[in-house]
Amino acid sequence: MLVANHVSWLDIFVINAVSPAAFVAKDDVRKWPLIGWMSERSDTIYIRRGSLRAAHETTRQLAAYLDKGIGVVAFPEGTTSDGRHVLPFMAHCYRGPS
Repeated sequence: MLVANHVSWLDIFVINAVSPAAFVAKDDVRKWPLIGWMSERSDTIYIRRGSLRAAHETTRQLAAYLDKGIGVVAFPEGTTSDGRHVLPFMAHCYRGPS
């Protein structure tokens, strides 16, 4: 499992070129033009923010990938930055009732 700062949208392509992996993305990404289309055609593990139940399901999916020897990449800041400082991590798992 690789946890990294997300400096550019090219990060995904570079990491995948070096070591193919599944990427964790917020569920909204599915609806984005082009990026959503590409993520649907690759090993993307989507997480629905604000749902404890969804967080548990995402954890099961992550574990299944790792058990199969497939790498998983997560960008916990939830956005791109210049990489000079660590931004607050997005709390994907729980923000209220499921």
